[in-house]
Amino acid sequence: GVAKTIQGDLRKAQQSAMSGIKPTGFACANPQTLVGYFFQVASQTSYTIGASCSGGNINTDSVLITDGITISTPSPNPLLFKILGAGTNIPPGGASIVLTQTATGKTLTVSIGPGGDVK
Repeated sequence: GVAKTIQGDLRKAQQSAMSGIKPTGFACANPQTLVGYFFQVASQTSYTIGASCSGGNINTDSVLITDGITISTPSPNPLLFKILGAGTNIPPGGASIVLTQTATGKTLTVSIGPGGDVK
């Protein structure tokens, strides 16, 4: 469901950062350098993934959640997976995104550790 999609997208952002591949676009064009990839909760029902470059941000994916699920905003927001060896912006205690099924109130938490591990 939605939790698996979010976990997959968090891992995709992390892998993109580790691969060091820059998307096309002015903010990331040479001589600009890649800082990493971010996962940003935009609203209770949407989030964005993109590249953070020295020239600015480029969104690479926008996801709208439509099946009666809301998502909480993690702290920090956006979560930033930096290029290989540079870590994350996630604090030592980790970060979490809580998914709530609006009809039932049931919740599920996606946790992201300071090293970038997604659970």
